[in-house]
Amino acid sequence: MKPKKKVNEYGIVFWVHILFVIGAFGSPFFFNWIFVFVWIAILEIQFLIWDGCLLNKLQFGDQRKVTFAHHYLSKLGIHISVKRMRHIMMYYVEILVFVVTVIWQLVLGFHPLLF
Repeated sequence: MKPKKKVNEYGIVFWVHILFVIGAFGSPFFFNWIFVFVWIAILEIQFLIWDGCLLNKLQFGDQRKVTFAHHYLSKLGIHISVKRMRHIMMYYVEILVFVVTVIWQLVLGFHPLLF
């Protein structure tokens, strides 16, 4: 049995992950809908090829039962199963971000702040 990788709780990978999460949730307002769509497609390809998030693998190793959101929400006392959290993050959040992007930009006519 492999020993568990020691997790650097708040190292550089944590902060990069935080920036990506903030960027993802802010993307409907900052980036063109086409860019958001391509970014989501790249994420899905990453999940298919590497069976998960590369940043998770960098931070937690190959521990299939650990994800960024699950790990830190659990530390805050919010307990959701890893399987459910992976499903929420890989599908519902991505769909929600894209739908908000399309509504904000194409339906309501707002332009992204950056590009």
